[in-house]
Amino acid sequence: MLTIKDVQYARWLKGAVKTLTFLCVNGDCLMMRDHLIDDTLADLEAKIQEHCMTAVDPLYTPAENELCLAKYFDELWYRAICVKAPNDLDKNDNDYMVYFLDWGMEYLSKVEDIKKMPKDFIYLPATAYKCYVKGMLNIKISQYTLLLKGI
Repeated sequence: MLTIKDVQYARWLKGAVKTLTFLCVNGDCLMMRDHLIDDTLADLEAKIQEHCMTAVDPLYTPAENELCLAKYFDELWYRAICVKAPNDLDKNDNDYMVYFLDWGMEYLSKVEDIKKMPKDFIYLPATAYKCYVKGMLNIKISQYTLLLKGI
């Protein structure tokens, strides 16, 4: 079983200057990734799609903190970690909460939209980073722009 302990994170040196790809807003932080990894991640995600479309896996139920592959609402599969498994005592609680390692967001997934993660897919460190903008008071996001106020 692959767990959170198997996930690597690339280290950034303090004061390093990076060109980042914006992923999403998650609470009070921006989720970003080093843009130099975008092509490598795209290649890995293509392999994940192929694996998930061709693999005939039995129904898989990950434990909390276990790495997995999960389908997002765009119908594509991504690397994830199971944050919360359904409560066996609550018959209305059937969903898994997963966190997408390369996109920095949580998502409720049905058991049929989760697969076991092969070791072949953990060679690339998790790529989503929480970034805080010093002095940022307000974030406004439209479809194409990110406006930072109060800096």
